[in-house]
Amino acid sequence: MLSLLLITLSRSAVIGIDIGSETIKAGIFRKKIVEVILNEQSKRLTDALVAFDTNKSIELENIKDIDRRIGYSANAILMKNQSAVFRGFTEILGKTEDDEINAHLDRRMYGINMKNGTINGIDPLIPLAMLFERIIKNAEVQFGKDDYSNVVIAVPPFFTEVQKMKVIEAAEIVNLNVLRIIDAKTVAAYTYAHEKLSFFVREPKSVAFIDFGVSKITISGYKFSATYENRRGVNPRPQPKVEELFFTWDDTIGGIDFDVLIAKDIQQKYQLPTVDYKLLLDAKKIKHSLTLNDKANETIDALNRKIVYTREEFYNSCKEIFDKLENLAKSVNMTFDNIEFLGGASRVLKVQEIFEKYLGNITKYLNNDEAVLYGATLYGAILKDLQRSEITLTPLNNLAVNVSFGDESKMMIQNNVLTAKTKTARFDNTNKSIPEIVVYYGDRFPIGCTNIIGKWSIKIMKDGGRLSFIFSVTQNGILQLSKAQLFHKSESGSQQIVEVDYNEQRRPYYISKEDRDGYKLILSKFSENDRRLYKINEAKNEFDAVLFALKNNMSDKVFLSVINPLEMDTIRQKINDTIKWSEENKEFEDEKELIAQKNKVIKYMSSIVNRATEKKGRGPAIQELDYLLNDMQEAVLDRWKKQKLHVPKAQKKAILTHIKQTREWLTRMMNEQEELEEYDEPILTCKMIELRVKKLSSAYKELEEAVLTNKIKSYRDEDDEDIFGADL
Repeated sequence: MLSLLLITLSRSAVIGIDIGSETIKAGIFRKKIVEVILNEQSKRLTDALVAFDTNKSIELENIKDIDRRIGYSANAILMKNQSAVFRGFTEILGKTEDDEINAHLDRRMYGINMKNGTINGIDPLIPLAMLFERIIKNAEVQFGKDDYSNVVIAVPPFFTEVQKMKVIEAAEIVNLNVLRIIDAKTVAAYTYAHEKLSFFVREPKSVAFIDFGVSKITISGYKFSATYENRRGVNPRPQPKVEELFFTWDDTIGGIDFDVLIAKDIQQKYQLPTVDYKLLLDAKKIKHSLTLNDKANETIDALNRKIVYTREEFYNSCKEIFDKLENLAKSVNMTFDNIEFLGGASRVLKVQEIFEKYLGNITKYLNNDEAVLYGATLYGAILKDLQRSEITLTPLNNLAVNVSFGDESKMMIQNNVLTAKTKTARFDNTNKSIPEIVVYYGDRFPIGCTNIIGKWSIKIMKDGGRLSFIFSVTQNGILQLSKAQLFHKSESGSQQIVEVDYNEQRRPYYISKEDRDGYKLILSKFSENDRRLYKINEAKNEFDAVLFALKNNMSDKVFLSVINPLEMDTIRQKINDTIKWSEENKEFEDEKELIAQKNKVIKYMSSIVNRATEKKGRGPAIQELDYLLNDMQEAVLDRWKKQKLHVPKAQKKAILTHIKQTREWLTRMMNEQEELEEYDEPILTCKMIELRVKKLSSAYKELEEAVLTNKIKSYRDEDDEDIFGADL
């Protein structure tokens, strides 16, 4: 039983992560609310893609030559080389049965091949760690620097121990503290209990959560009710109680299977040579369109034209999937008050019709895409004492677990029964072979996973009696053999308990400290290389901007007019040399050479650019000054009188004096400027004019404001002071 009764105390942040096959989502609990962490494109969903576009192995010495892309940017690599892109992490993580998983991936046309749990020699936990690292970076960009190390990660409910350990390892090698690995259905139920208390506070409600995503479907049923705790002097407050009733799943049915079957149908109808990734994308667009419309009118890249694909064609081409879904719905053999859909594939209308027919009414109270993310983040906040909760949630076991000793096997954990913190298995001590206890999954576990959980050798000193093996279950659902005992009768007839030594012989997932340090070093080097490439790209963009402006200037009449004829040939040669250098140099070790070239261009062009800028800006600056002088003069001689503003004569006189002096200065400077050649350094600069405008305008506005607010009184003329003070 999972009982949560916590009080808000701390101010730290905690992050929730929802790992999907197609996307990865992250939220943060801060300032008592859950906020979604946006990616670099300011999107709420991040493509769960990591690409290594290279023919070289992922070794430390090769990292500088590897084009690594994370998230959206990896789509460009996916279009041309599927085998270079890690995706479908919930389908490839912890998968070691090569033949089975590769047949599954081929059926879904992923274009990747696994060998000994790796793709191209890389364990999927490494690119998953890179996605986690990017999430933290995005959080820092969005919310500022802080401690974002505490995370709760939601995974599919049928994940094995190996898969959970891979997720934990991926998080830990980027220095995250995994508060909990929790299954998606549990946090979805938690979200419902937290957000929809009013729906079941008076009478219990049964709710089915159908999570139909890209790669799998899970169906879980829960009963929601509320109890009241009476405390003296305090109004009774409802405490949500959540009981899990049922769980089933199928990882051979997912939204991607619709895409594959639609693509194959189009290939057959239009006699296309093959189904490639572009056709799968077109099929996906058709599927999305048909969730809202009876017909889809989409362009097919391979045909180079649009086709019309009807909802009836969709249903016919995907009949085998709908039949599987119907059989799955029938197998539940329950009805519910409400059905909540999660996952993108649940938007298909026929999917909703099937489950509504067999399970109950669809309500759609939860956010289809973010309910799991919200629940994971909120759950993390509760674990870190950032949020109060009085929800009691009783989950079921998701996978059956068997245990064998010698020739005898028995079920230790049954599917769809309540979880327990400890489990005990007992055997007669009659085994004559090498004593070994093996724990393994029952008849159902994910495609491509090993069924072995662990093996332990047992050192038994006596024959006869009965052996008892006690297993503990960690908060993340990992089984551990915690005690082994032999119960036997002594010669006197009394029962004795002898502690039995045991030694773990095998875990399907084990990572050495050396391997872990190696993973960390690889990630560190990639991050270091990212920073290097960022600086290079930033310097390249700045250099290209300077070069682009330079090329444009050479066709600008004003720019050309301020170049001394004697320096024209030199300038053209330098420009040509710079263009040639940029064409010949495409790869850079760091940003220094680009910065040096940019500064070189700026240096030899700065004088000419300054002259051109002055020439272009001088006219508008003079016009602005002239407009201000005219406005000031018009105010003194006419406007203030009409407005009946009592401006002391001394101030008026001071303004007119300033106007006269400024006009004289401007005329003198303009005459001197006209005597110069256009390519000479200017005498009358825009900065000089702008300074006059600024000082006159400021003093003028201050005087007018003082008059309007009666800060200047109508004294006798001889008492007036000149407070205009433009300080020219």
